[in-house]
Formats: sequence, C-alpha cells, structure tokens
Amino acid sequence: MVKGIGIDVVNLGRFERILKRTPKLKLRLFTEREIVSSYSLWNLAGKFAGKEAVLKSVGLGLSGGIRWKDIEILGDSQSPPKVF
Repeated sequence: MVKGIGIDVVNLGRFERILKRTPKLKLRLFTEREIVSSYSLWNLAGKFAGKEAVLKSVGLGLSGGIRWKDIEILGDSQSPPKVF
C-alpha cells in the first residue's frame, strides 16, 4: 500500500562539495552496492534524492528510526531504479 509520494531535488554542486569535504559521508549515506553501482556523481545524487523522497513518503524521516542505509536504491542505465 502506498502511504504517500515523495520528491526531492539535489543541488549537484553543493552535493559534490560536501562529499569532497567529508569523504566518509558517502559511506554513511550509501550501501556498498549503491556505491559500486553508481557510475557518476549525478547517479549518486539521484540515489540520495530518492532516499529523501522515500523518507518523506513514509512520513517518518530520520528521527522516526529509519537510517540512510536502511533504504537502498539500485538500478542501471537500462532500467528504472528500485527501492529496497
């Protein structure tokens, strides 16, 4: 059952600066499979936006007990992303 719809936008320049300034952040936000399957900064930013949209759609957010790595977004250039 769908509880809600979430959408989010990521500023690529800001996202890139933050990841360069805080390299370990990538390991806190993304699963190993997400990192390995990301073929560009754009793709990784899309996964981040997707995670934020999932948090919004379930109405809990990070304070509701869901962690970034609890949401995994996978897919390739030939198919739409899937949330796990």
